[in-house]
Amino acid sequence: MSQERLNGLAMCCIEKNMLDNIDLDIVIDDFASKNARKSRFS
Repeated sequence: MSQERLNGLAMCCIEKNMLDNIDLDIVIDDFASKNARKSRFS
């Protein structure tokens, strides 16, 4: 596992209470809409 990946996982653990408040459905929808928009222009 790379150092960058370990750093990301450590940040997730440290900021767990903030992550618990994130609505993953909104994040997924936002990500999907940005990828769909990008593929239309390519």
